[in-house]
Amino acid sequence: MKKWKEYNSLDRVFVFGSLTVLFCLFACKTRPNQHTNIAQTDSIIVDSPKSNIKQMFEPMVYAFNYKWYSTRMSVNVKNIDNQQEQISLNAFWVNKKDSIIFITLSKMGIEGARLVLSTDSVKYINHLNKEYYWSDYRIFNKLLGFPIDFYMIQSLFLGGDLPYFDKTCTKDSSENTITYMSNNRKSLKNNMIVEQKLQTDLRLRTVYHYIKDIKTLNSIEISFNNFVAMLDGQYCFQYMDISIPAMNIQLQCQLKGTKINVPGPTSIKRPEKYSPITIQ
Repeated sequence: MKKWKEYNSLDRVFVFGSLTVLFCLFACKTRPNQHTNIAQTDSIIVDSPKSNIKQMFEPMVYAFNYKWYSTRMSVNVKNIDNQQEQISLNAFWVNKKDSIIFITLSKMGIEGARLVLSTDSVKYINHLNKEYYWSDYRIFNKLLGFPIDFYMIQSLFLGGDLPYFDKTCTKDSSENTITYMSNNRKSLKNNMIVEQKLQTDLRLRTVYHYIKDIKTLNSIEISFNNFVAMLDGQYCFQYMDISIPAMNIQLQCQLKGTKINVPGPTSIKRPEKYSPITIQ
């Protein structure tokens, strides 16, 4: 049994690349149409009897309309400080909305890892080290340094807002972008408080999202670009960049072969001779 603290830096890079490659696969947007769900309500907050009335917002972004989504992609994992490439991977990703996320990672056509996320579990197999993780989201919390669950991952990397958070963002519009900011946005599910900046273009497609956990000061920064129109009139990004300073890791993700509403594989089997990874 291998404990998390026993992993060296290269092991962690591979595990991290395996688990966070799904972050590169959730940023599709749609143009305004009858299927678009807009998540925004405004509220009026009064700080004190002598303060000015401030209008606070929940970020308005378009929700990608799908039941199944799949894509292939290439991922380059770099060191943030020196921009040296640490590993490059190919990934295949399938998502059944609000249900399951399936990912395989390969190098030169050989599968190195497989990952299946459900709403309450994480199942991960590392074929290179003959190890597996079969438990809850603690492995993500360990990697990122703050609490995260299936729905937060799904929302964030569909280019959406943080789910289950209060409406304490200011809003600023410019010629080309709309920016939402908050210094202390609170989760309605747990004790998480974040500093947040979310920026969209004028079609409300998220182009930049920065989140910092106030308690740990760990952060994640995501940018999206190169949007293309799909056959059903929706838009999907073709490039995504993710930076996580706490791990000194940057992921550069290029998508191709995206399919909508085509069911894909979701299975994973734990080999009997593999050893468990434990998180403390």
